[in-house]
Amino acid sequence: MYWISVLFLIAMFVPLSLSLICMPYLTRETVSFGVSVSEAVYHSAPLRRMRRQYVWASSVSYGVLLIACLLAMLTVPE
Repeated sequence: MYWISVLFLIAMFVPLSLSLICMPYLTRETVSFGVSVSEAVYHSAPLRRMRRQYVWASSVSYGVLLIACLLAMLTVPE
């Protein structure tokens, strides 16, 4: 297996994925998913639920993508 390629993939993919997954929590409280909202709306239950759903969906999709890339690297002959 190309262990250097795997290390580079993980070193680039994991920090980028984590920053994208946490993005709804890293933005200002007046911006939610690219839309200007009041702070009261930002703390509302529906928007909190949307942020949690985004985090779960992003985590699962990035995890599946990382595993698929690693498996693809395993199947390539040296």
